[in-house]
Amino acid sequence: MLLILTSAAVLFALVIALWVFFRDPRSRLHQVFAVGLLSLGAEAVLAYLGVSATGGEQALRWMALRHGAMACGLGAWILFSFTFGRPDRKAFAERWRWGLLAIAAAPLVLVILQQRSLFVEEALLTPGGDWLIPLSRGGYYFYLLFLLGAVLILMNLERIFRHSLGHVRWRIKFLVLGLGSLYALRIYTGSQVVLFRVLNPGLEFSNLAALLAGGLLMLISLRRTRMLEVNIQVSQTVLFHSLTVLMVGIYFLVVGVLVKVIQTYRLGNEFSLHILVVLLSLLALSILLLSDRMRRRVKEFTSRHFKRPLYNYRKEWMAFTEVTTSVTEAWELCQPVVERVSRVLDALSVTIWLMEDTPEKIQMAGSTLFNREEGQREAVQSPVKALLRELVSGELPRDLGGMETRWSKETRSSTAEAYQKKESFYWTPLEAGNRLLGVMALGDRVGGKGFSIEDQDLLKTICSQTASSLLNLRLSENLRQAKEIEALQTMSAFMIHDLKNLGNTLSLTMENLPVHFENPEFRAEALRIIHQSVNKINSICRGLSLLRQEIELHPVKTDLNQLVRQTLASLAGSLGTVALLEDLQPLPLTSLDPDQIQKVLVNLLLNAREAAGDQGEIRVATRGGKGWVTVSVHDNGGGMSPGFVEHSLFRPFKTTKKQGMGIGLFHSKMIVEAHGGRIEVESEEGRGTEFRVMIRV
Repeated sequence: MLLILTSAAVLFALVIALWVFFRDPRSRLHQVFAVGLLSLGAEAVLAYLGVSATGGEQALRWMALRHGAMACGLGAWILFSFTFGRPDRKAFAERWRWGLLAIAAAPLVLVILQQRSLFVEEALLTPGGDWLIPLSRGGYYFYLLFLLGAVLILMNLERIFRHSLGHVRWRIKFLVLGLGSLYALRIYTGSQVVLFRVLNPGLEFSNLAALLAGGLLMLISLRRTRMLEVNIQVSQTVLFHSLTVLMVGIYFLVVGVLVKVIQTYRLGNEFSLHILVVLLSLLALSILLLSDRMRRRVKEFTSRHFKRPLYNYRKEWMAFTEVTTSVTEAWELCQPVVERVSRVLDALSVTIWLMEDTPEKIQMAGSTLFNREEGQREAVQSPVKALLRELVSGELPRDLGGMETRWSKETRSSTAEAYQKKESFYWTPLEAGNRLLGVMALGDRVGGKGFSIEDQDLLKTICSQTASSLLNLRLSENLRQAKEIEALQTMSAFMIHDLKNLGNTLSLTMENLPVHFENPEFRAEALRIIHQSVNKINSICRGLSLLRQEIELHPVKTDLNQLVRQTLASLAGSLGTVALLEDLQPLPLTSLDPDQIQKVLVNLLLNAREAAGDQGEIRVATRGGKGWVTVSVHDNGGGMSPGFVEHSLFRPFKTTKKQGMGIGLFHSKMIVEAHGGRIEVESEEGRGTEFRVMIRV
C-alpha cells in the first residue's frame, strides 16, 4: 500500500513540476515551483526507502538524505511564497536577494553541517516493524528551523490570498489551499518529532496523502491560469496581524492536548491515520468556507427567508464613498471601484474602460482581470471599441440597463481571448451630464447567474456616481489647464511689454550711436543705458525662475531682531532718504532659515520704500507672544484698494507698480508658508500699508 501511494505521489509531483517548468522555462518563479515539487517527490522516495530498510544503519542513511530533500523543498517554497503574486517581484527579489537566499539555504546548510549528527547512532525497531529514529541535538534544531519555515510559508500564503481579488482569487485559490494544506500537515508531523524527539517514518503515510491531495488542488489552479505570473497588491503590515499566527498558536495548543490523549489512552501508530482524517475534513471545510459560490448562496438565502434586502445599502454606500474620496486621477478612482464592485456583486472579472475623444481612443482605468500591460493590447480592447462605436452611433440604446448577456463557461478561463466575446460580459455605460465617458464590463459571476433587480439598482447607483466623479476630474483638469494657459499668456504679456520698451530704448541708442560716437558724454550715456537694459533683462529672468523653484529650508535657531538689523544695514544705500523707525522688542530664538526670511524682509522693505517715496516713512517692529514671533513693515505710502488686496495681492503677475511683475510678494508668501507661518496685511488707500510676517516659535 505504501509503495503504491509513494509511486502515485512521486509521479504526480513529477508530472506537475515538468508541466509548470516547460510552460515558461525562463521564469524564475516557474523554476522555483518545479524545484519545490521535485524536492517533495524526492523526499517521498527517500522516506519510502528509509521505511522499508532492512537494517538500522541503512534506515539512518536514507533518512539523512531525505532530510536534505526536505531542506531543499522548504527553501524553494519559502522563495516561492515570498515572490508569488508580487507586482514588483523582480525588484523585490533583487533588493532582498541575499536575505532570501540566506533564509532559503539555512535548512540545507544545517543538514550538511549536521549530516552525521542528525540522529542518535542506533535506530530502534518496533514490534510492528517500524523504525523509530531518536533525534540528536542537530536533528532537534533542524526540525525547529523547519517548523519556523513552514509557518513562514503559511503566513505568506495567507497574506497572498487575503489580498487577492476577483478573477485572481479564483485562479490561485486552490494553489494556496493545496500548498497550505501540505505544510499545515508538515507542521503537525514536525511538531510530533519536536515533542517526542523521535522520528517515526510511519507518519509518511500522512505526508504522502497530503502531497496527493495538495497536488490535485494545485493542478486545478494551474489549469485555470497559463502562468504563475499573477499580480496581487499586498500590504506588508498584514504580516504583523496575520490570521495564520493565531491559527498556528491554536494548533500547537491542540497538539499538546492530543499528545496527552496519546499518552493516556496509548493509541499507538493508528493515531496518525486519525489525524489524516481530521486534516482532510478540515481541508474540505476550508474549501467550503472559502467558496465564492457558497458565500453568494448564503447571502441569497438570508435575503429570501429573513426578508432582508440583499445588500446593506447604507454600509455599501459608505464603503464606496470612503474608497473614492480625495482622488485626483482616474486610475485612483476606478481601481477601488472595480475592486468594490467585484466584492459586492461577486463578479470575479470587473473592468472599467474610459473613452477619450472617440471610441478608437480608450484606456483601461481599473480592472480585476487585466494588468495595465494587458489592457493596452488591441486584442483586449477591440470588443470594447466595437461596443462604444455602437453606443455612440445609436445602434444600441445609451441606457443599456445591463445588456442581456449569456454567461459562457469560456469566460472563466482567465485568458484575454475569452474577453473578445462581448456577449460573455455584462456591460454598463458610464454616463454623466449627457456625456458617455466609458463602460464597465462585469463577468465571471459566481454561480453563472444574471443580475437581479437589486443587483442592477446598486450597480446603476455606483456607475452613476463613478461617472459623475470622473466628469468632475475631467472638468477640474480642463480648468487647471485653462488657468495655466491664462498664467502663461499673462506672463508673456508682461515680458513682451518690458522687452518691447527695452528694445525701443536700445534701438534709439543704436540709431544715434554713429552720429554722436565721438562725443564722450554720449558714449558714457549709451553704456549706462545698455548696462541698465541688461540688468533689467536679468531681473525679469530671475523673477520668472522663482515660479519654478521649490522652497528648500535649512532652519537654525535664529535671533529675529538680529536678522532684521542685518537686513536694514545691507539696504542702507537702497532705502535712500526715507525715514526709518525701529521698534524691536526682545524675542526668543526661533527656528527658521535666515537666508529665506531675509529675502522676505528685503522684498517688503523695498516695496515699502517704493510706496513711501523719498520723503516717506517706514516703521519696522517686532513682537512676540502666544507661540508666535512677528515682524511688521509699515509705510505711509498711497496704500492699496480693498479689491486689490482681496483678489490680486500675493498672486503672480498682479501688481500696483508701474515696472513690477508681481512675483516678489508671491514668492515671499511661499517662503513664509513653508515655515508654517503666514503673512497678514492691512492697507487703506491714502494712509499706507502694513505687512506682518508671523512665524511659530
